[in-house]
Amino acid sequence: MYWSDWAQPPRLERAWLDGSHREEIVADIGRVAALTIDYAKQRLFWADIDRRTIESADMDGLYYQYI
Repeated sequence: MYWSDWAQPPRLERAWLDGSHREEIVADIGRVAALTIDYAKQRLFWADIDRRTIESADMDGLYYQYI
């Protein structure tokens, strides 16, 4: 599962469904208002309300980019 954490600093995290293997995958972002997964392209997309942008990364948090 994937989620956004608005703690300071905000970040995107993931973990297995039982809560184990928790890890930060994207740091240095603002607060995430929406998060979705494009399974066909294996990418995460989110709306950053602090930067007023739509951003993307692969499902491991790599290849981070602004849209």
